Amino acid sequence: MTHLIKIMGLALALAIGSGCAQLLPLLPTVVAAVQDAVLIIDRIERYVDMVFAAAPDSAAETAVRTSLDKTRVALDVALRAAKGTADLGREDVSMAFAEFQRAYIELLKLLKPLGVVEMNYSTTNEYAATKGAGLVVPTPLAMGFQPCPDL
Repeated sequence: MTHLIKIMGLALALAIGSGCAQLLPLLPTVVAAVQDAVLIIDRIERYVDMVFAAAPDSAAETAVRTSLDKTRVALDVALRAAKGTADLGREDVSMAFAEFQRAYIELLKLLKPLGVVEMNYSTTNEYAATKGAGLVVPTPLAMGFQPCPDL
């Protein structure tokens, strides 16, 4: 929960300082995208804790935890991209969100052998789970988020 409070404050700073005139009216969307990603990453982390407590594997755990950290840092950088720095602009913000997207894709690749899969958005059942998965997660809103779509 402390991540969420910190992120919401940083989202406001990002919206005000990024130099993107369209971002301030989109602040609720920015906050929702970040909050959604944080909640999904937190859920993944709790699942990973249970998996490695039940079946320790130090090499795999180190790789997964490093990737989790990288994903969190990338999301944090996306929010801090313009905080207190007038030099940073829309491209910096978009690049920071793109880095989160790359880090999250890398994380999912590491998590697949542990039974973590993305939700199957089929036409018949929008929230259908994948058979045999230990944890099914939705795609974070931040995966398709463009803070300033005119770039």
